[in-house]
Amino acid sequence: MLAYFEEHPSIDEYYRFLIVERLFGGYCSSVIQSMLYHPTTAPVSHEQSSIILESLKAFCQQISPAMHFRLRRNYQLWLFLEDQRAYWQNRQNRAVYEQHLVETFRSLMKCAPKVCIFGTGELGQSVYMNLHLNQYMGKIRFCDSSSEKINRKLFGIRTQSVEEAVGEPD
Repeated sequence: MLAYFEEHPSIDEYYRFLIVERLFGGYCSSVIQSMLYHPTTAPVSHEQSSIILESLKAFCQQISPAMHFRLRRNYQLWLFLEDQRAYWQNRQNRAVYEQHLVETFRSLMKCAPKVCIFGTGELGQSVYMNLHLNQYMGKIRFCDSSSEKINRKLFGIRTQSVEEAVGEPD
């Protein structure tokens, strides 16, 4: 992406920075996911980050003082550029926290007799799949506020209106 910016200098600096910031945010999230689900790859990821670090530092040398100030406001990006050890410790701490959230979610779902998922879009479907993959045994319902989606079936389950879902007896 940074090479593309070099080939297209007409792209406004602000948009360049936003794109870099978004891509870096995705990288930070993928580091946590890797630590959660593939902990043995963390050392490899740490070594590979030097490539990203070099590119980001080169990019930062080309941006204005205003964009440098904005960079300092993005804590993860700043930490990545300034202190790799602290960055990786931060990501490890975040992975431990995320693992705790997953375990808490799973324990709550084991004792819930039913679940109503609001929304039938990508996030709602993701929640359903997470419940299914974790062998949730209770009743699952979908509800949505979009009139076009009400009464449609998703995973064999009829989507209810919000009013219907709220009014359904236990």
